Amino acid sequence: MTDKNIEESKSAKGSFSAQKYALNLGDQMSALVEVTEKFKTVADNPMMFTQIFLGLKTALDNFNVLLIDLTKKLEEIDKRLAELETSAPRESQELTKTDQEILDYVMTQERVTAEDVQKKFSYSGKNAASARLHKLFTAGALQKAHSGKTVYYTAPKNNP
Repeated sequence: MTDKNIEESKSAKGSFSAQKYALNLGDQMSALVEVTEKFKTVADNPMMFTQIFLGLKTALDNFNVLLIDLTKKLEEIDKRLAELETSAPRESQELTKTDQEILDYVMTQERVTAEDVQKKFSYSGKNAASARLHKLFTAGALQKAHSGKTVYYTAPKNNP
């Protein structure tokens, strides 16, 4: 990895390219192979040992720069993810009158589908009934089970 690549890696704030790092790691491996080949051919020359070890140190330093850069980017991603998780909207625990009526209906039945709720509460389509049931499910008021394409909603097991 050249000094130019190291500077580019240091200055590329906010941009992450897995391909860039893969190529840089590939360059480092190539450099290590090249140094090893030199080592084999000049084992009797002490000055060459010095050059080889300096080459290895440079390759290791470049690799460490890459690791530091990756670590910083991962920490930034973790920070952003934590911010997103804390700012995600929460479902309201208060139920509307209609939601409470649907919940009461589900409690009296073994299980219900969106079609059942559509008919009972005179919805014009299944989508509105399905949305209401899903809202109650995400709030933890109902349990959901799939059977083929049909979704069944039931009262939670801990309810009498």
